[in-house]
Amino acid sequence: MGKPGQAEEIYRRAITVRSEYWRNYNLLGGFYVSQGRYPEAEQMFKKVISLAPDSFRGYSNLGGVYILEGRYADAIGALEKSTAIRKTGSALSNLGTADFHMRKFDEAAQAYREAIDFDNDNYALWGNLAAAHYYGGRHSESETEYRKSNQLAVRKLDINPKDASALANVADNYSMLGNRVKAFSYLDRALKLLPQDPELLFTAAQAYNQFGDQERAIVFIQQALSAGCSPTEIRDAPALDNLRSNAKFQKLLLTGIPTNR
Repeated sequence: MGKPGQAEEIYRRAITVRSEYWRNYNLLGGFYVSQGRYPEAEQMFKKVISLAPDSFRGYSNLGGVYILEGRYADAIGALEKSTAIRKTGSALSNLGTADFHMRKFDEAAQAYREAIDFDNDNYALWGNLAAAHYYGGRHSESETEYRKSNQLAVRKLDINPKDASALANVADNYSMLGNRVKAFSYLDRALKLLPQDPELLFTAAQAYNQFGDQERAIVFIQQALSAGCSPTEIRDAPALDNLRSNAKFQKLLLTGIPTNR
């Protein structure tokens, strides 16, 4: 409903009612992640771990926050603790993402493949695997995986045509497959649903950059940062490597953009 202040207040009331229950801290941590408030999210997930030392979710979520903060070594440490307790698709996917941002594409692909073994119908995981193979130079494999990801996402859209996440995923996949018309068709549908979503705006930036429109990509990067997208996620994205020498891109990362943190 666009009332984050009230949402936070209610989460905190839930914690007050049951201060020793780990799940309420986990939910508040997830809320802070959605608001781009990563240090606060980190504290919530650490509280989860202190209350439930065997919580694979706590370690996995903490690892995810570390990734958003660009602390990849810390992320891998937390995620390895999570998978030591119980292997899950989400923790393995986060491990893959940490490796991906460090340009360790073979290791990322291996982690994403393991994650898919837990959730074979997850379109996002197939898209992540495709990206690891694409930037690792295995383009033939990546094309097959991007198409697989699209097939799975379209099934979701057949059930809910207003699933902005699935729409964005299809748009991103089509941009990587070089289909401009379909990429922007799906992207426009997603943006109409969630015009201020930071991850969606970042997807738009990557799509425009993929098709050579750096100026439009920079505009969407600025919007994504303003909406609360992690600056390190943008800084370390392999899809934006071609912008490293772009003065406007460097200025955005150096000066920072006011966010909703």
